[in-house]
Amino acid sequence: MYADLEVHKANFDRLVKEKTIAFPWLAHAIADYYALCEDRLARQLDTKQRPAPRAAEEIREASRRRREAERLLRLAEYKTRYYESLFPWLTELVDESVADDVVAATQPEASAEDPVSTWLTAAEYQKLTPSVRNQIALDRYKARTKSKWEIGRDYERFIGYCYERDGYHVSYKGAVDGFDDLGRDLIASKQGEVLIIQCKYWSQHKMIHEKHVFQVFGTAVEYDMSTGPVASRAADNRTAPLLFSQQSQIQPVLVVSNKCSDRARAFATRLGVVLREQVPLDSYPVIKCNVSSSRQRIYHLPFDQQYDRVVIELRKGECYADSVAEAESMGFRRAFRWKSGQE
Repeated sequence: MYADLEVHKANFDRLVKEKTIAFPWLAHAIADYYALCEDRLARQLDTKQRPAPRAAEEIREASRRRREAERLLRLAEYKTRYYESLFPWLTELVDESVADDVVAATQPEASAEDPVSTWLTAAEYQKLTPSVRNQIALDRYKARTKSKWEIGRDYERFIGYCYERDGYHVSYKGAVDGFDDLGRDLIASKQGEVLIIQCKYWSQHKMIHEKHVFQVFGTAVEYDMSTGPVASRAADNRTAPLLFSQQSQIQPVLVVSNKCSDRARAFATRLGVVLREQVPLDSYPVIKCNVSSSRQRIYHLPFDQQYDRVVIELRKGECYADSVAEAESMGFRRAFRWKSGQE
Protein backbone atom coordinates (compact mmCIF):
# COMPACT_ATOMS: atom_id res chain seq x y z
CA MET A 1 0.00 0.00 0.00
CA TYR A 2 2.73 2.49 1.00
CA ALA A 3 4.77 1.55 -2.06
CA ASP A 4 1.75 2.24 -4.30
CA LEU A 5 1.28 5.64 -2.73
CA GLU A 6 4.94 6.48 -3.27
CA VAL A 7 4.65 5.53 -6.95
CA HIS A 8 1.54 7.69 -7.33
CA LYS A 9 3.32 10.56 -5.60
CA ALA A 10 6.35 10.30 -7.88
CA ASN A 11 4.16 10.20 -10.98
CA PHE A 12 2.17 13.21 -9.91
CA ASP A 13 5.31 15.12 -8.96
CA ARG A 14 6.38 14.75 -12.58
CA LEU A 15 2.96 15.95 -13.74
CA VAL A 16 3.29 19.01 -11.56
CA LYS A 17 6.58 19.98 -13.21
CA GLU A 18 5.39 19.28 -16.75
CA LYS A 19 1.78 20.43 -16.82
CA THR A 20 0.88 23.03 -14.23
CA ILE A 21 2.41 25.89 -16.17
CA ALA A 22 0.16 25.24 -19.18
CA PHE A 23 -2.85 24.10 -17.13
CA PRO A 24 -2.97 25.97 -13.80
CA TRP A 25 -6.33 24.41 -12.97
CA LEU A 26 -4.60 20.99 -12.86
CA ALA A 27 -2.70 22.07 -9.75
CA HIS A 28 -6.01 22.08 -7.88
CA ALA A 29 -6.71 18.53 -9.03
CA ILE A 30 -3.30 17.33 -7.89
CA ALA A 31 -3.63 18.98 -4.49
CA ASP A 32 -7.03 17.37 -4.06
CA TYR A 33 -5.62 13.97 -5.05
CA TYR A 34 -2.97 14.21 -2.33
CA ALA A 35 -5.66 15.15 0.20
CA LEU A 36 -7.77 12.14 -0.79
CA CYS A 37 -4.79 9.76 -0.50
CA GLU A 38 -4.04 11.03 2.99
CA ASP A 39 -7.69 10.75 3.94
CA ARG A 40 -7.82 7.13 2.74
CA LEU A 41 -4.69 6.25 4.67
CA ALA A 42 -6.11 7.86 7.81
CA ARG A 43 -9.32 5.86 7.50
CA GLN A 44 -7.36 2.62 7.16
CA LEU A 45 -5.28 3.38 10.21
CA ASP A 46 -8.41 4.24 12.18
CA THR A 47 -10.14 0.94 11.45
CA LYS A 48 -7.37 -1.68 11.34
CA GLN A 49 -7.38 -2.71 15.06
CA ARG A 50 -9.96 -5.21 16.29
CA PRO A 51 -12.11 -5.07 13.17
CA ALA A 52 -15.82 -5.70 13.42
CA PRO A 53 -16.80 -7.32 10.08
CA ARG A 54 -20.35 -5.94 9.87
CA ALA A 55 -19.37 -2.47 10.98
CA ALA A 56 -16.33 -2.56 8.70
CA GLU A 57 -18.54 -3.47 5.73
CA GLU A 58 -20.93 -0.63 6.52
CA ILE A 59 -18.01 1.77 6.77
CA ARG A 60 -16.59 0.57 3.45
CA GLU A 61 -19.96 0.98 1.72
CA ALA A 62 -20.47 4.44 3.17
CA SER A 63 -16.92 5.33 2.24
CA ARG A 64 -17.45 4.06 -1.31
CA ARG A 65 -20.54 6.22 -1.75
CA ARG A 66 -18.78 9.23 -0.32
CA ARG A 67 -15.75 8.78 -2.56
CA GLU A 68 -17.95 8.44 -5.64
CA ALA A 69 -19.89 11.57 -4.73
CA GLU A 70 -16.65 13.41 -4.06
CA ARG A 71 -15.18 12.19 -7.34
CA LEU A 72 -18.15 13.56 -9.29
CA LEU A 73 -17.99 16.84 -7.39
CA ARG A 74 -14.28 17.22 -8.09
CA LEU A 75 -14.80 16.51 -11.78
CA ALA A 76 -17.45 19.22 -11.95
CA GLU A 77 -15.18 21.67 -10.12
CA TYR A 78 -12.23 20.92 -12.42
CA LYS A 79 -14.33 21.39 -15.53
CA THR A 80 -15.64 24.68 -14.20
CA ARG A 81 -12.14 25.95 -13.44
CA TYR A 82 -10.93 24.85 -16.88
CA TYR A 83 -13.80 26.62 -18.67
CA GLU A 84 -13.18 29.75 -16.60
CA SER A 85 -9.50 29.67 -17.61
CA LEU A 86 -10.59 29.62 -21.27
CA PHE A 87 -13.47 32.10 -20.91
CA PRO A 88 -12.77 34.47 -17.97
CA TRP A 89 -16.02 36.38 -18.49
CA LEU A 90 -17.94 33.33 -17.20
CA THR A 91 -16.98 34.35 -13.67
CA GLU A 92 -19.19 37.43 -14.05
CA LEU A 93 -22.26 35.22 -14.06
CA VAL A 94 -21.47 34.04 -10.54
CA ASP A 95 -21.61 37.59 -9.20
CA GLU A 96 -24.90 38.42 -10.89
CA SER A 97 -26.89 35.22 -10.39
CA VAL A 98 -28.79 36.11 -7.21
CA ALA A 99 -32.27 34.65 -7.09
CA ASP A 100 -35.23 37.00 -6.71
CA ASP A 101 -36.51 35.16 -3.64
CA VAL A 102 -33.12 35.50 -1.95
CA VAL A 103 -33.16 39.26 -2.49
CA ALA A 104 -36.77 39.51 -1.34
CA ALA A 105 -35.93 37.62 1.85
CA THR A 106 -33.30 40.20 2.78
CA GLN A 107 -35.61 43.20 2.35
CA PRO A 108 -36.98 44.61 5.63
CA GLU A 109 -40.74 44.34 5.88
CA ALA A 110 -43.34 46.06 8.01
CA SER A 111 -43.62 44.18 11.28
CA ALA A 112 -44.93 44.57 14.79
CA GLU A 113 -41.62 43.19 16.04
CA ASP A 114 -38.63 45.45 16.56
CA PRO A 115 -35.89 44.34 14.10
CA VAL A 116 -33.35 45.03 16.86
CA SER A 117 -34.64 41.87 18.55
CA THR A 118 -33.16 39.84 15.66
CA TRP A 119 -29.69 40.71 16.93
CA LEU A 120 -30.29 40.17 20.65
CA THR A 121 -31.35 37.35 22.90
CA ALA A 122 -34.79 37.63 24.49
CA ALA A 123 -33.14 38.24 27.87
CA GLU A 124 -30.93 41.02 26.48
CA TYR A 125 -33.86 42.71 24.82
CA GLN A 126 -35.88 42.70 28.02
CA LYS A 127 -33.04 43.75 30.32
CA LEU A 128 -31.23 46.45 28.33
CA THR A 129 -32.32 50.03 27.80
CA PRO A 130 -33.46 50.94 24.26
CA SER A 131 -30.31 52.98 23.56
CA VAL A 132 -27.95 50.21 24.67
CA ARG A 133 -29.76 47.42 22.84
CA ASN A 134 -29.97 49.55 19.68
CA GLN A 135 -26.19 50.04 19.74
CA ILE A 136 -25.46 46.36 20.44
CA ALA A 137 -27.78 45.33 17.61
CA LEU A 138 -26.04 47.77 15.26
CA ASP A 139 -22.59 46.50 16.26
CA ARG A 140 -23.60 42.89 15.66
CA TYR A 141 -25.26 43.78 12.37
CA LYS A 142 -22.06 45.47 11.14
CA ALA A 143 -19.86 42.56 12.30
CA ARG A 144 -21.97 39.84 10.67
CA THR A 145 -20.80 37.61 7.83
CA LYS A 146 -22.32 39.15 4.71
CA SER A 147 -23.58 37.55 1.52
CA LYS A 148 -22.44 38.88 -1.86
CA TRP A 149 -25.80 40.58 -2.27
CA GLU A 150 -25.48 42.32 1.11
CA ILE A 151 -21.97 43.53 0.28
CA GLY A 152 -23.25 44.88 -3.04
CA ARG A 153 -26.10 46.69 -1.27
CA ASP A 154 -23.68 48.11 1.31
CA TYR A 155 -21.51 49.37 -1.54
CA GLU A 156 -24.50 51.16 -3.07
CA ARG A 157 -25.29 52.70 0.31
CA PHE A 158 -21.69 53.85 0.74
CA ILE A 159 -21.54 55.44 -2.73
CA GLY A 160 -24.90 57.11 -2.06
CA TYR A 161 -23.55 58.47 1.22
CA CYS A 162 -20.55 59.94 -0.64
CA TYR A 163 -22.83 61.77 -3.09
CA GLU A 164 -25.12 62.99 -0.29
CA ARG A 165 -22.05 64.30 1.50
CA ASP A 166 -21.30 66.31 -1.66
CA GLY A 167 -24.75 67.89 -1.62
CA TYR A 168 -26.67 65.57 -3.96
CA HIS A 169 -30.24 64.40 -3.38
CA VAL A 170 -29.91 60.60 -3.69
CA SER A 171 -32.59 57.99 -4.38
CA TYR A 172 -31.54 54.42 -3.58
CA LYS A 173 -33.28 52.62 -6.45
CA GLY A 174 -31.30 49.39 -6.25
CA ALA A 175 -31.88 48.82 -2.53
CA VAL A 176 -35.57 49.81 -2.71
CA ASP A 177 -36.66 48.33 -6.05
CA GLY A 178 -34.36 45.28 -6.23
CA PHE A 179 -34.41 43.72 -9.69
CA ASP A 180 -36.92 46.36 -10.87
CA ASP A 181 -34.30 49.11 -10.69
CA LEU A 182 -33.52 48.76 -14.45
CA GLY A 183 -29.81 48.97 -13.68
CA ARG A 184 -30.16 52.31 -11.88
CA ASP A 185 -28.72 51.70 -8.43
CA LEU A 186 -28.67 55.37 -7.49
CA ILE A 187 -30.17 58.55 -8.92
CA ALA A 188 -28.31 61.60 -7.65
CA SER A 189 -29.46 65.13 -8.51
CA LYS A 190 -28.11 68.61 -7.76
CA GLN A 191 -28.84 71.97 -9.42
CA GLY A 192 -30.47 70.41 -12.47
CA GLU A 193 -27.80 67.74 -12.98
CA VAL A 194 -29.02 64.14 -12.77
CA LEU A 195 -26.54 61.29 -12.33
CA ILE A 196 -27.76 57.79 -13.22
CA ILE A 197 -25.36 55.61 -11.24
CA GLN A 198 -24.67 51.90 -11.40
CA CYS A 199 -22.42 50.37 -8.72
CA LYS A 200 -20.41 47.15 -9.04
CA TYR A 201 -18.52 45.67 -6.11
CA TRP A 202 -16.47 42.78 -7.47
CA SER A 203 -13.29 40.93 -6.57
CA GLN A 204 -10.10 42.68 -7.62
CA HIS A 205 -9.09 39.89 -10.01
CA LYS A 206 -12.24 40.33 -12.08
CA MET A 207 -12.73 42.80 -14.90
CA ILE A 208 -15.67 45.05 -15.73
CA HIS A 209 -16.55 44.66 -19.41
CA GLU A 210 -18.33 46.84 -21.92
CA LYS A 211 -21.79 45.33 -21.35
CA HIS A 212 -22.01 47.22 -18.05
CA VAL A 213 -21.18 50.46 -19.83
CA PHE A 214 -23.95 49.70 -22.32
CA GLN A 215 -26.40 48.96 -19.50
CA VAL A 216 -25.86 52.17 -17.56
CA PHE A 217 -25.95 54.21 -20.77
CA GLY A 218 -29.15 52.49 -21.92
CA THR A 219 -30.91 52.93 -18.58
CA ALA A 220 -29.93 56.63 -18.56
CA VAL A 221 -31.52 57.03 -22.00
CA GLU A 222 -34.65 55.21 -20.78
CA TYR A 223 -34.81 57.49 -17.73
CA ASP A 224 -34.65 60.55 -20.01
CA MET A 225 -37.39 59.12 -22.24
CA SER A 226 -39.65 58.41 -19.27
CA THR A 227 -39.18 61.74 -17.51
CA GLY A 228 -39.15 64.30 -20.31
CA PRO A 229 -39.41 65.04 -24.05
CA VAL A 230 -37.04 63.15 -26.31
CA ALA A 231 -35.16 65.10 -28.94
CA SER A 232 -32.08 63.49 -30.42
CA ARG A 233 -29.27 65.90 -31.07
CA ALA A 234 -25.96 65.53 -32.78
CA ALA A 235 -22.90 66.09 -30.65
CA ASP A 236 -20.25 68.59 -31.67
CA ASN A 237 -17.70 65.86 -31.08
CA ARG A 238 -18.58 62.77 -33.10
CA THR A 239 -16.64 60.55 -30.69
CA ALA A 240 -19.18 61.20 -27.94
CA PRO A 241 -22.71 61.09 -29.43
CA LEU A 242 -25.54 62.05 -27.07
CA LEU A 243 -29.10 60.74 -27.26
CA PHE A 244 -30.59 62.73 -24.41
CA SER A 245 -33.17 65.51 -24.76
CA GLN A 246 -32.08 69.10 -25.18
CA GLN A 247 -33.27 70.15 -21.73
CA SER A 248 -31.68 67.33 -19.73
CA GLN A 249 -28.39 67.30 -17.86
CA ILE A 250 -28.36 63.53 -17.45
CA GLN A 251 -25.03 61.83 -16.89
CA PRO A 252 -24.58 58.05 -16.76
CA VAL A 253 -21.97 57.00 -14.17
CA LEU A 254 -20.43 53.57 -13.52
CA VAL A 255 -18.73 53.19 -10.13
CA VAL A 256 -16.74 49.98 -9.64
CA SER A 257 -14.46 48.50 -7.00
CA ASN A 258 -12.10 46.95 -9.54
CA LYS A 259 -10.79 47.78 -13.01
CA CYS A 260 -12.52 48.11 -16.36
CA SER A 261 -11.28 46.56 -19.57
CA ASP A 262 -9.72 48.75 -22.24
CA ARG A 263 -12.74 48.13 -24.45
CA ALA A 264 -15.10 49.19 -21.66
CA ARG A 265 -13.11 52.42 -21.27
CA ALA A 266 -13.23 53.05 -25.00
CA PHE A 267 -17.00 52.59 -25.17
CA ALA A 268 -17.47 54.76 -22.07
CA THR A 269 -15.58 57.58 -23.76
CA ARG A 270 -17.59 57.10 -26.94
CA LEU A 271 -20.93 57.14 -25.10
CA GLY A 272 -20.09 59.81 -22.56
CA VAL A 273 -20.30 57.47 -19.55
CA VAL A 274 -18.26 58.54 -16.53
CA LEU A 275 -16.15 55.65 -15.21
CA ARG A 276 -14.99 55.66 -11.59
CA GLU A 277 -12.68 52.68 -11.17
CA GLN A 278 -11.20 51.05 -8.07
CA VAL A 279 -13.44 52.86 -5.60
CA PRO A 280 -13.17 50.84 -2.37
CA LEU A 281 -15.95 50.13 0.11
CA ASP A 282 -14.91 52.14 3.14
CA SER A 283 -16.34 52.51 6.62
CA TYR A 284 -18.76 55.40 7.13
CA PRO A 285 -21.40 56.53 9.66
CA VAL A 286 -24.41 54.36 8.85
CA ILE A 287 -27.12 55.83 11.10
CA LYS A 288 -29.41 58.14 9.11
CA CYS A 289 -30.65 61.15 11.11
CA ASN A 290 -33.70 62.52 9.35
CA VAL A 291 -36.08 65.44 9.96
CA SER A 292 -39.63 64.38 9.06
CA SER A 293 -42.29 66.53 7.41
CA SER A 294 -43.76 67.10 10.88
CA ARG A 295 -40.31 68.29 12.08
CA GLN A 296 -39.67 65.19 14.18
CA ARG A 297 -36.00 64.28 14.48
CA ILE A 298 -35.73 60.54 13.79
CA TYR A 299 -32.78 58.22 13.30
CA HIS A 300 -32.88 55.04 11.23
CA LEU A 301 -30.66 51.98 11.69
CA PRO A 302 -29.57 50.04 8.55
CA PHE A 303 -32.08 47.23 9.20
CA ASP A 304 -35.04 49.56 9.81
CA GLN A 305 -37.89 49.40 7.32
CA GLN A 306 -37.56 52.89 5.84
CA TYR A 307 -33.77 53.14 5.88
CA ASP A 308 -33.19 53.06 2.11
CA ARG A 309 -36.14 55.36 1.42
CA VAL A 310 -34.77 58.08 3.67
CA VAL A 311 -32.87 60.85 1.87
CA ILE A 312 -30.36 62.83 3.89
CA GLU A 313 -30.24 66.54 3.01
CA LEU A 314 -27.53 68.44 4.82
CA ARG A 315 -29.19 71.83 4.28
CA LYS A 316 -32.18 70.67 6.36
CA GLY A 317 -30.02 69.77 9.33
CA GLU A 318 -30.02 66.06 8.52
CA CYS A 319 -26.89 63.99 8.86
CA TYR A 320 -25.29 60.60 9.44
CA ALA A 321 -24.15 59.44 12.87
CA ASP A 322 -21.53 56.90 13.93
CA SER A 323 -23.32 55.73 17.07
CA VAL A 324 -26.70 55.68 18.76
CA ALA A 325 -25.33 57.94 21.49
CA GLU A 326 -24.22 60.51 18.91
CA ALA A 327 -27.61 60.50 17.17
CA GLU A 328 -29.51 60.85 20.45
CA SER A 329 -27.20 63.61 21.70
CA MET A 330 -28.31 65.67 18.66
CA GLY A 331 -31.96 65.22 19.60
CA PHE A 332 -32.89 62.36 17.26
CA ARG A 333 -34.95 59.38 18.44
CA ARG A 334 -35.26 55.90 16.95
CA ALA A 335 -37.72 55.36 14.08
CA PHE A 336 -41.00 53.68 15.01
CA ARG A 337 -41.96 52.51 11.50
CA TRP A 338 -41.68 48.86 12.57
CA LYS A 339 -44.44 49.47 15.13
CA SER A 340 -47.99 48.80 13.96
CA GLY A 341 -49.86 51.97 13.04
CA GLN A 342 -46.98 54.39 13.57
CA GLU A 343 -45.08 56.68 11.22
